[in-house]
Amino acid sequence: VGAIFSALYQANDVSAMERSLIPLLVLVAANFFLQARYMMRLPANALLLQIGSVIDMAVITVLVLGGSPDFFVFYYPVALAYALVFVRRITMIFTAALGIGYAVMAVILPPGIHFNGDEKGLVIRLVTLVGTSLLATMYWRIQRARRPERA
Repeated sequence: VGAIFSALYQANDVSAMERSLIPLLVLVAANFFLQARYMMRLPANALLLQIGSVIDMAVITVLVLGGSPDFFVFYYPVALAYALVFVRRITMIFTAALGIGYAVMAVILPPGIHFNGDEKGLVIRLVTLVGTSLLATMYWRIQRARRPERA
């Protein structure tokens, strides 16, 4: 919902609004589908959750490439949610792919990184992305250790 308001606020004209809202509505629909399955007591399996995470990542990438570079912040909740569900090894692979993809976009695409001091911001973003995933996996492990053993 916050992303939709942000897209509406940042839009200068109708076409810019459409470019931002259409991918976000796809994201909302996919997340609604997963929520509805959970509410019907048919939780999604690991494959469906991984596909949903890749769709989230792809939609956010489309938004960033479409002229909304500030939407990179939505990578953080995707990484956090992924890390809260999957084991550390799989989470780190996902986070590495996410970070490498974002770094490549930040270096190659305009306005790009010019390596005149602005690369510091990119490094900070990547470190905080990895930190978000690591903290979430630590939380997941702690919660799992607190669960009583099933007989």
